[in-house]
Amino acid sequence: MYIARMGQLMRTDTSLLYCLRDEGIDPGELCIAQLDIYTAQNVDGIRNRFPVERRILGNVKTQVLIQRLNCLLRTALCVSGVDLIIRVFIVDIQITVPEYRYKADLTRLQIDIGNHVDIRVRTFSDIHLPDERGKFCFVVNGEKIFVRGTNWVPLDALHSRDAAQYESAIKLVTDANCNMIRCWGGNVYEDTRFFDLCDENGIMVWQDFAMGCAFYPQRDDFLDQFREEVTSVVLKLRNHASLALWAGNNEDDANLFWSRLQPFHLDPNRDQVSRHVIPEVLYEFDGTRPYLPSSPYYSEAVWEKGSLEQYLPENHLWGPRGYYKDKFYTTAPCTFVSEIGYHGCPNRSSLEKMMTAEGLYPWTEGRQWNDEWITKSTRRFVAWGPTMDRNNLMLNQVNILFGSVPDDLDEFIFASQSVQAEAMKYFVEMWRGRKFERTGIIWWNVRDGWPIISDAVVDYYGSKKLAYYFLSNVQKNVCVFVNDPVDGAYPLVAVNDTRHPAEGTVTVTDVATGREVFKGSYRVGANGRETIARLPVLEGQGMLQIRYEADGERFGNHYLYGEPPYDLKEYRNWLDKTKLYANKDK
Repeated sequence: MYIARMGQLMRTDTSLLYCLRDEGIDPGELCIAQLDIYTAQNVDGIRNRFPVERRILGNVKTQVLIQRLNCLLRTALCVSGVDLIIRVFIVDIQITVPEYRYKADLTRLQIDIGNHVDIRVRTFSDIHLPDERGKFCFVVNGEKIFVRGTNWVPLDALHSRDAAQYESAIKLVTDANCNMIRCWGGNVYEDTRFFDLCDENGIMVWQDFAMGCAFYPQRDDFLDQFREEVTSVVLKLRNHASLALWAGNNEDDANLFWSRLQPFHLDPNRDQVSRHVIPEVLYEFDGTRPYLPSSPYYSEAVWEKGSLEQYLPENHLWGPRGYYKDKFYTTAPCTFVSEIGYHGCPNRSSLEKMMTAEGLYPWTEGRQWNDEWITKSTRRFVAWGPTMDRNNLMLNQVNILFGSVPDDLDEFIFASQSVQAEAMKYFVEMWRGRKFERTGIIWWNVRDGWPIISDAVVDYYGSKKLAYYFLSNVQKNVCVFVNDPVDGAYPLVAVNDTRHPAEGTVTVTDVATGREVFKGSYRVGANGRETIARLPVLEGQGMLQIRYEADGERFGNHYLYGEPPYDLKEYRNWLDKTKLYANKDK
């Protein structure tokens, strides 16, 4: 296995080396590195680069200061047109386990091979998926990681403007305390700066190859062209420590069961693109990372069992998009959900930017969507005519939770955002509440790439919907929350995604009455989950406020109890009393 960077070696080379693990000494200790330098003969094309004839040029010993953590390094570099394969063996290295986001240890080491090369090393190692059938879990340096992630779509429909928005978009991700970004298959391949920022901020990246919701040609000419694309992408991105997983596509396997191809009963495991071309390139150029052929992945074992979703350990949960507590969500058998979301109306300030003054109010007579709101919902195919289904999702979801849809625009915006926020909060707490029976949730999605009405939690203009604040609150490293009743009681749960025990006090009160429901303390082990108490089920409707301490800091949360529909004004009053989300965007 070689990690290659093609092109001329510069005096200061900030390309990334992927590190494999070893074990041993304390950071700061000086150790000896043995360098074996070989020639590597160029052959026809990158694809045939290895295996090739190699001749050893000699050995070099150098002293390397271990600043934080390093590992076995292997890389191939090109110097003045001569290919060198440099194998750097650094022995007895201390491997640390990851924190809530993996350790973003950026180490600089200088290796003397005749001229000085300054190599920047992001040390992130040994991430894999266990082979046990029916499980899907990310493991870093032997430690299970509960994934709190977001899906990523292009930042702008005009991609020349993407790079200028990387910093602000990544800040949205880190402020929401996500530890993973899934670069969805309908995406573009993000540029180096995106991955640099993920490296620096300790955000793992799940990278789909750019295919989605289709069955791609199996002809040799297409396969050859796609092989070139995959090779180019892998060579460009593989040296980024943040890159955790390659995935073949988005929903191509699933597409065979709900598209017009369904009558043909095609086995997705016969797909040449995802089962042969991509893994062959990865075998040659990046054997260090796991590969998921499709998301969700219909393996041969799933195919043999009739391709039923109950056998998918990783899945996308969209379904009817009705009440967010429907059995579709609460009884989903998958252990890892990589797409799940809920619609929410943008803030008024953003609507005023994307609509004309005449089109700002959404409805005509009979509550029919006006043309501008239909366009922003989005129009897909001319033959389909007006596509209002996504806007209608908001109406249906508001009606379920609050019993009616407000006529006033500002009230409608608040109602729609409240439903989205409660749904997204519920999904994350439901998943975290069953850690590690459930191993991660990647919700849809952090930000829009165009002015539209969608399920993103931040719109194209950077204006945050209420859901963004709810999500940021329930994705804290240590979080206390209430799950839905189990065996006649509410579980009061503490989860801890740090690598040290957490403890503190916790108080639960009824917002409307101020009555204390619970007061006590909790302790939860490193990377653990504990049930603090089982609270009695309360009659009627209301909101509980949870106040707790963790690592000396004070935090808060809430839980909406009872059955819908709720009174919208009463809900707003409860939420305002908590003072948890007072700084939200308008």
